[in-house]
Amino acid sequence: MDLLAANAAHSAADPACRKYTSSELGPYAGPAPAAARVRFTPKGSLEVAEELWRAGADPCVLNFANNASGWVTGCQGTTQEEVLMKRTTLSAGLRAADPYPLDDVQDLGRAWAYGTLGLAYSPRVHVVRDALYRPLAGGPYPRVAVVTCAAIRCPLVRGGRYASAADRDVTRRKIGMILDAAMANGHGVVVAGEWGCGAFANPVAEVASLWVAAARARPVSVVFPVFTEAFGRAMTAALAAPSEN
Repeated sequence: MDLLAANAAHSAADPACRKYTSSELGPYAGPAPAAARVRFTPKGSLEVAEELWRAGADPCVLNFANNASGWVTGCQGTTQEEVLMKRTTLSAGLRAADPYPLDDVQDLGRAWAYGTLGLAYSPRVHVVRDALYRPLAGGPYPRVAVVTCAAIRCPLVRGGRYASAADRDVTRRKIGMILDAAMANGHGVVVAGEWGCGAFANPVAEVASLWVAAARARPVSVVFPVFTEAFGRAMTAALAAPSEN
């Protein structure tokens, strides 16, 4: 059974995703909160988002996918983006984007229009399957928004840091865009995660530090589903470190 095709049957009323480039978003220049509103949890992205939705919030979930991710070739794995695609109506809206906006650029420091410094925002995505991919009975289905943005894939890393200042800056700007896109569309909480720190091999401590810095500068809450000790330690250290501002 093609789960993505079956899920698409529930997406007819979902609005199309909107594509953003860096020129259309921020950077945010408003007042910073008194402290970063960041927490992390062992729960998965959709589990967190569903809990927030049921509590009356309007969460925005970060989808890690690029245009070469496993969901494009059949969702045979259990990566973060494949789970999102198999349990929700997200894939239908992304497939309808023309062109699909999520190419990740490997050449250091380069950017494509909807690649390195671009993302897609899906304003209404429904969760239609449970954690075992069984159809949810009845409704209303939990509803979330999704920002789809890929991290840099396999950047050069030295001593646990980006070897290229350009790669670090691209990552910083991407994280800012993710939060700014959510805020621009009225979301007060973003469900992020260990973005780029698995198969894409970004430096864990530096990614955590960049997320915390972005959250400290913006009036938005960020929840991090954390599944590895390394990322948990990195987040704890980043939150304990003084602000650079």
